[in-house]
Amino acid sequence: MSEQLPYLLAFGGTSVFAVACIFFSVFADKISSAWVNTLKTTIGCLGFFIVTSVFYEWNTISLNSLVSFFLSGFAGLGIGDLFLVMAFTRIGAARTLMVFGFSPLFTGIQGYFFFGQELSMHKLSAILCLVMCLLIFSYEGYKKEGHWEIKGIIFALLGVSLDAIGIGITRFGFEDSVAVSSIEGNFYRAVGALCFFAIYNYFKPIKLVSNLRSLTTKEKFTIMIAGFIGTFLSLWMWNTAVKYGQLAIISAIGVTGPFLATIFECIYYKKLPSRYMLVAIVFFILGLYILLA
Repeated sequence: MSEQLPYLLAFGGTSVFAVACIFFSVFADKISSAWVNTLKTTIGCLGFFIVTSVFYEWNTISLNSLVSFFLSGFAGLGIGDLFLVMAFTRIGAARTLMVFGFSPLFTGIQGYFFFGQELSMHKLSAILCLVMCLLIFSYEGYKKEGHWEIKGIIFALLGVSLDAIGIGITRFGFEDSVAVSSIEGNFYRAVGALCFFAIYNYFKPIKLVSNLRSLTTKEKFTIMIAGFIGTFLSLWMWNTAVKYGQLAIISAIGVTGPFLATIFECIYYKKLPSRYMLVAIVFFILGLYILLA
């Protein structure tokens, strides 16, 4: 593998996820967040199963690892992603992805308490910059809608925190069964997420098949492709990059997600970013600079 390929894969994974998020937002608004999440998780689960069966092998896995992956998927890919897509419909994909700037703080705190990893406390000053982003988004909603956009931000924060918790639980799973590949691990996580949506469906029917049938052929193709690239493809490209590339460079590439989503949103909706978004981007860059310095 060439030196540049891991970073091209990292950028590719970030790009396709940013594109997929735009369409997740569109179809969540059209049908429901739960429906979008159930569909994309089902597509991802099938992808992980097929690739593991054809290109890898199923390894012996401990009960502790299996439970860890299941809980990680249930909390992160299930409940967490549901909140994220709900945030998409309220504040947009680009703004929601910018809230992911809090993710290193959540995962860093977990690493400090559970894995003995060093946490540079002075970097927590980045919280101020990231909180400024949230305040700007809320004020933008106030100017546009006449009320403060609190729900969308809360949904985004809940989604990011649950995603971070899911990552921490996943780490336990890989440490207890080191032979398990990331693709195989993601299959077990996807199963956990689907179990959450099965429970959700029991209380509030998602109508996965009937809602899919109600779409036009073009819409079906669009959401199926978005589900594939936004779950399986983005995770496969990102995990491969993490395995072979330098983590510092890959982390920096991951930061481009919100900016790519902003560009794709502007192209899709055919409008320029607002001045509030531009100011938020400045605080976002400053906050991440402090985190990564």
